[in-house]
Amino acid sequence: MAPPPAEWDGKWTVVHTWFAGTRRLARDRVNAILRADGFAGLAPGLSIHPRHRIDRIHSAVASEGDAARLLVLRGDRIGTMSGGEFARAHWPLDHLAEGYRRFVRRYGQIGVVDLDGFEAFAIRFALVFDYLELAWADPELPERLLPAGWPGLEARRLARRLYQALLPASIRYAGGIMARVLPGARAADR
Repeated sequence: MAPPPAEWDGKWTVVHTWFAGTRRLARDRVNAILRADGFAGLAPGLSIHPRHRIDRIHSAVASEGDAARLLVLRGDRIGTMSGGEFARAHWPLDHLAEGYRRFVRRYGQIGVVDLDGFEAFAIRFALVFDYLELAWADPELPERLLPAGWPGLEARRLARRLYQALLPASIRYAGGIMARVLPGARAADR
């Protein structure tokens, strides 16, 4: 729910990994980290992202010792496709956009003024999981690579606003639960 990443410098990060033939688990682990960090696969062992997101990948590859190698390049993308066309071809942006639209439809009508503690707690809990499911799948591409009217920015603002607005009533409700579960717990312990 943090603000969007800083402006993009126009450079792309290309990651090439290769592993000794018997190191399938290591390869799968590094590929999972690449996907979690929003990289798109171009070919086996070759991934790309418009931002410099390489620290976790360096650590994962380094932990494999000599069995794994890593090459990272940062530079311009040259081709006939526009940046937006390239992004749509390599990331599931249409699917993600529909998820963000569903999120905004579902949570955009919630007014926090009349909610009791249980409702605030339940909505905040659901909101976190619904939003994070989308945010984890979002590669956080620079705005100029996203389709016009990208709903992810609206969903991010809505999630942050509701998350903060629901906090006081949610804490009071959770405090009541903790007092019943752990009798004698002080408010500061909750």
